[in-house]
Amino acid sequence: MCYCYCELFKSIISPMNPQRLINKFTRRIFLAYSDLYGFLAQKLFNVHHLYPSKITFKITNICNVDCHFCYNVGKNTQAERKSEIDLESWKKLVSNSPFYTAISFTGGEAFLYPHLFDLLKFIGQKKRKASIVSNGTTLNEEQLNKLIDSKLHYLMFSLHGMERTHNRILGGHINYFEKTTETIKKLEELKKKRGSNYPIVGIKVVITNENYQDIPELMDYSEKELKASHLYFNLLSNEPFELFENVNDAFKAQAPIHMYEKIKIPKIHALIDHIFDYKKTSRMNIGFTNVFKNKQKLKDYVENPGQFDVTACNKPFHELYIQPNGDVIFCLKYKVTNIKDINYDIRNIFALPRYRELLEAFQEKGKKVDYCHTCLEATFEDKRAEA
Repeated sequence: MCYCYCELFKSIISPMNPQRLINKFTRRIFLAYSDLYGFLAQKLFNVHHLYPSKITFKITNICNVDCHFCYNVGKNTQAERKSEIDLESWKKLVSNSPFYTAISFTGGEAFLYPHLFDLLKFIGQKKRKASIVSNGTTLNEEQLNKLIDSKLHYLMFSLHGMERTHNRILGGHINYFEKTTETIKKLEELKKKRGSNYPIVGIKVVITNENYQDIPELMDYSEKELKASHLYFNLLSNEPFELFENVNDAFKAQAPIHMYEKIKIPKIHALIDHIFDYKKTSRMNIGFTNVFKNKQKLKDYVENPGQFDVTACNKPFHELYIQPNGDVIFCLKYKVTNIKDINYDIRNIFALPRYRELLEAFQEKGKKVDYCHTCLEATFEDKRAEA
């Protein structure tokens, strides 16, 4: 934890335009706050339950692209759409949560949920902080103006390479890259025209065996052409989403380890060096969603992920996820209840045996949860004794 805060402080003291400074470090500041809040939530678990610092609304499973590494495999069906809860249910969840709880939207493709803009307007009226992850291929100018009106705080677009590579990864459509990048440019143009700083724009990239060669060019393009404030990288993962029925299943499950092709590892190591060098002079906030002690440990993980453990994590104590059908789950893919059964108020979850059962198991097992290796936000440590 101290390492993260020291890096944050060193970055912040460098000179920069005030608004650009805010834009650049919004994510880091929230992550630092979330880390501290989670620490307190875990320590106070047996005395007092703190409300989640973040609730992720997986608003729909429907998606218009087909990324081969996505966890949403097999969920993009009309049967899934029929099981989605209605707009009023989402509004009740928002109304029953405190002002300091951030709301994050994901999918599927969040903008394919037909009532998303109504929900964002409602959240804006409540003066709540919200963020969205999107592939950015479905938005028009009218909708972008609605996003600005809603006071959406943060919008992260997925880009996984330059034009040919990105289009291939998303399923082969010839215009995906063009649609997303034109959306980002138009959004920045409208923000400037209307004198708005929000939503802050970020780019998310999954590093794969087929796109690593594009990433240096994509970094330049994101900064110079797209004017992105944030650029974050995920390591390769494609674990399909399946729920565990009980705690024992969750803790006994073996995590599949996703390996990079051996012949490409030296080139991915060189890419990591480039990313760390680039961030020294970039105005963007650049980082990895996975957390490692230093650059060398990150490179070691790419070469041999099996030599790493996941450190003890407090996310289950202060983050929850709501599925499109209203199921309430932890990050470990373990269902606690459905929002209909707790009167659309997360506070009613605290007394449920299934809620306490999982968190008590986390208290006991800590970092020995093998399945947490599939987490894109995990903190990893080398199993080998430090030299």
